[in-house]
Amino acid sequence: MDKKIPKIAGRDLIDYLEKNGYKKEANIFIYKKVFAALVSDFCHFTYEALMCSKKGKLTVAYALLRKPLKDNLFYLEWLLAYPSEFIKLINNDNSSINIASEKINEQKKKDIIKMALLKAKIESWIDPQFIYEMRYDKKSEFGMEPYFQKANHLITTNPHFTTENCNFNFIFSGQEAMVSQWDQIYSILPFLLFYSFHIVESLVLTFAERDNSCFDSTVTKTMIGLNLCLEKIPWNANIVLENAFIDRIGEFEIICPNCNKRIKLTKRNQRNMYLKNTIKCYYCKEEYSL
Repeated sequence: MDKKIPKIAGRDLIDYLEKNGYKKEANIFIYKKVFAALVSDFCHFTYEALMCSKKGKLTVAYALLRKPLKDNLFYLEWLLAYPSEFIKLINNDNSSINIASEKINEQKKKDIIKMALLKAKIESWIDPQFIYEMRYDKKSEFGMEPYFQKANHLITTNPHFTTENCNFNFIFSGQEAMVSQWDQIYSILPFLLFYSFHIVESLVLTFAERDNSCFDSTVTKTMIGLNLCLEKIPWNANIVLENAFIDRIGEFEIICPNCNKRIKLTKRNQRNMYLKNTIKCYYCKEEYSL
């Protein structure tokens, strides 16, 4: 692009680029702008939901989680799975109709999730059916959708989560009900956040590169964190996580700078790596900060 661009932004800039033969550049601009906005919004809502959960405000926590997990994450999946299709649909006069998540049928959602998993290169670890079920399926035994609906509506009539007679959803929750609601959040949310991280990471890598000159433990720590969470999750993790994931944990190659031996990722090392960003070599007893 050798033509000087006027000082304009947003929709005006997109229109200018498209009218002056820079359709490709316009699409790249839309891609990055949509990505950044969706991730920012996702993080704000998820953070506030976690703060509400910490304070015991569980109805608010579930109400806040609905948007990032059902909408923001879905559009990020779509942007990763079929970028050209998504940009074409969002960049026209009927975008609010074309991409409204509640208008997208079940099969299309599952197709997008499956392709996103493939693009993120974690399709061998995670069952796409589980990802869909946890966010959208009203009949799921462990899904979030019944909780989303109850948190956002005082009365629900769906046969799978009908409001009891003489009651309102979540309003009269006692200690036992709150513990159950907490269990639900901390059983499912770590898994969905792990998945969300890999979707975002894969999108970033479509236009940026990691600096390989320094060790970045972020990806490793997300896997270790989930692996530690799985120890306390009540449902059988094998339903969604293939052995390939567990095997990958054991394949991490970290060599001790002092004795040149491979540092074993024991459970203690995994916890220290995740919580304190340190790791210990059990051969020479040296401990390192990551």
